[in-house]
Amino acid sequence: MGKPTFLDVDTGIDDALAIILAINSPELEVEGISGVSGNVHVDKVVANTRAVLNILGASIPVYRGAEKPLIRELRTAEWVHGEDGLANTFLGKDFGPRGDGNAVEAIKSFVEEHPGDCILITTGPLTNLALAISVFPEIVDDLEKHYMMGGAFGLSDYGIGNATALAEFNVWQDPEAAKIVLGSKLETYIIGLDVTMDPSSALTLDDAEEIKNMGCRACHLIYRVTKFYIETTGDYLMRLHDPMAVAAAIDTSFFDFLQLPVDVEVCGSLSCGATVADRRPWASKSNRKNIAYRVRGEEFKRFFIERAASMP
Repeated sequence: MGKPTFLDVDTGIDDALAIILAINSPELEVEGISGVSGNVHVDKVVANTRAVLNILGASIPVYRGAEKPLIRELRTAEWVHGEDGLANTFLGKDFGPRGDGNAVEAIKSFVEEHPGDCILITTGPLTNLALAISVFPEIVDDLEKHYMMGGAFGLSDYGIGNATALAEFNVWQDPEAAKIVLGSKLETYIIGLDVTMDPSSALTLDDAEEIKNMGCRACHLIYRVTKFYIETTGDYLMRLHDPMAVAAAIDTSFFDFLQLPVDVEVCGSLSCGATVADRRPWASKSNRKNIAYRVRGEEFKRFFIERAASMP
């Protein structure tokens, strides 16, 4: 049995790839998945998540979470992920938005069932986790580790924003939620744009063709979403943002980390959503987070390809 694991997603092209990697990895025992509005509205997120699980033949409950950020309006990204959020495959149309319960209650119950021996992986805005921490603060002590995709810290040449010049999309979508989570005492490993934008870690169309030819249950979906992303964005690479957070939960040695205090900017038209790592030698040593600043990109990419295609 793998480590008891709960995913919180906004599926989403790269969230779908993260789910595939998590389900195909014996190190993780995924017991539940919650959806949050982000890349698309949570109704589409829940449907897409259930559709991906169906392709994988995985029977895992999917919980419906926040419809919008804590205090801001929702700003979705269909222009990247497609009208349906899943590369215009519309695979979620047969599954609908009904979840298996409330996301916040599900996160609480999951942690209660595995106190001190469970992990949470977040690949979307942190709204659900911020609500869970606010309503049930005891989960901070009982959750072993939190792995998140989010943030841009300027610790590498790639650590610049994508939603704005300074802010990464997940944090920019709900900066107040990110401030709550990153201000908590959770042991958090942050996989941000500093590593996910490293080109050595991304899929090319040739990689996608290789995966399609492997003939696994999810291989054609990986090919379709990769091809859609590259053609839609004009980027010649499919950036594996969210699968990297899953990979970190499996094996942190793919990355190099710095332990630094982190804060989130919630004001300012230009800086809102920016994640700030305090590198001053005299900065507080309490409540530091583990921020990835380097990735062994080729090694990670081969790992992803082999794991993604490991299911018949």
